[in-house]
Amino acid sequence: MRLIDADNIYGAGRFIKLDKNGNAYVSLADICKIIDIQPTAYDVDKVVEKLNKIKKYNLNLADMMLDIQANGTNRHFVCLEDTIEIVKAGGNA
Repeated sequence: MRLIDADNIYGAGRFIKLDKNGNAYVSLADICKIIDIQPTAYDVDKVVEKLNKIKKYNLNLADMMLDIQANGTNRHFVCLEDTIEIVKAGGNA
């Protein structure tokens, strides 16, 4: 599954056909083509891949303390495995 940029669909006017009564229609095959040619707006697999790469660089407690000292206490640390599961579920977890 991929998420597409729905705003681009409005430019798909070339797929609209008119019947003999002047009614506009789009065939199911053309609807599939319209969807297929849309660029991916958000690739879950790529995001998960990047998060998995970052996961191997987890900070230990001493590094966290140094980071807090350098950047203040407004930093938030989350478990990357939980983040990966949230991204995989598309917010449906």
